[in-house]
This record gives sequence, structure tokens and C-alpha cells, in this order.
Amino acid sequence: MDAVLGAFNDNVYKIVVSMRAVHVAANSQSSSLYLSLAGAVFVIPFLLFSGYSGHLADAVSKRKVLIGVKVFEVFVMGLGLAAFFSTRIE
Repeated sequence: MDAVLGAFNDNVYKIVVSMRAVHVAANSQSSSLYLSLAGAVFVIPFLLFSGYSGHLADAVSKRKVLIGVKVFEVFVMGLGLAAFFSTRIE
């Protein structure tokens, strides 16, 4: 059940932020740049951190890794929420 709620949370967050970026981009002159940036924001962390996270999960207790990742996720989503209510993406 936790995995289902985690996936749901990630997907809803991604859709809401993407739709906000589309809305802000529609009111801007360089809309194609913002639309590309909205897609890249969600893909780049997987490319950058997946190798490191696998090594870390092997070297450290998986429980500690899971707790650390969830704390970091809450922090990043808080920053995302602040950016969401800001209309300035430049």
C-alpha cells in the first residue's frame, strides 16, 4: 500500500507542476523553453542519482536510506510547493 501511495503522490505532483508550468508558459513569450524545462526537471534526478542511490543502498542500512530519502523528498516537495505558487520561473 505504501508503494501505491508513493507512486500516486509522485504522479499527482508531476502532473500538477507540469500543468502549472504550461499555464505560466502560455502567458510568457518563450513558452517552448518552459515546456521543455518542465519535462527535464522530472527526468534529470533519475539520471543523476540512480547509480549513487544503488551504491548507497548496498553500503548503508536500507532503513536509514529510506528514511533519509523520504525526509529529502518532503524537503524538495516543500521547495516545489513554494515554486508552484510563484509565477516567476526565470
